[in-house]
Amino acid sequence: MPFGVKNGPPTYQSVVIRAFTDYLKKFMRIFLDDFIVYNDMDTHLQKLRLCFHKCREFGISLNLNKCVFYGIFKDNTRVYNIKRR
Repeated sequence: MPFGVKNGPPTYQSVVIRAFTDYLKKFMRIFLDDFIVYNDMDTHLQKLRLCFHKCREFGISLNLNKCVFYGIFKDNTRVYNIKRR
């Protein structure tokens, strides 16, 4: 890592844990920079929406090219369908 960024990963991890502390071990797991949201299909979109709001609130950005929804890799059609619900 470049000089001055040596504490970047631990700082990021502490921000992520602080942001999602209410959700951890209830319907969300975090490993380094990977988030897993799990629950039944009836409330899955609701839980994702909660997580997206927390990301926005804490300034955590997501790379949609690396996101997987419902166990299927993202493509524009599926993201559009998820946003419409």
